[in-house]
Amino acid sequence: KLLAYLAGIVDGEGYIGIKRDMIKGRGLSPVFYERMSVASTNKELIDLFANTFKVGKIYPHRIKKLSKRVYWFWEISNKIAIAVLLQLRPYLRVKKPEADIVFAHRATMTQKYAILPDDVIAKRQSLYEQIKALHSNP
Repeated sequence: KLLAYLAGIVDGEGYIGIKRDMIKGRGLSPVFYERMSVASTNKELIDLFANTFKVGKIYPHRIKKLSKRVYWFWEISNKIAIAVLLQLRPYLRVKKPEADIVFAHRATMTQKYAILPDDVIAKRQSLYEQIKALHSNP
């Protein structure tokens, strides 16, 4: 029941996605990685994620620069995000498509490359764009 509850929080307040970083000036392939996060003004809720899964970092953020109000942000990435999402996926409703795209992205990481082949870059870019499209269509 706890996993179902946490999945509901992820559906409502969470982020599941693929991030892309370009290493400028070095001519290297773009870096794509899986990321999951949950944000809330209720630190107890954020602590529940960190304590349940025993992974991730919690960061405080100010709601406005001069405000005393803080919201809390729990974040995980790469294989850790995959491991948590595998536990939550059966209970996700709203963000199940994002989880599936993230799993498809992980499936492209079958070997280490110094420079990614063009077909792998194209596949990862396509998955990145699919997830961005889901995020822009509420």
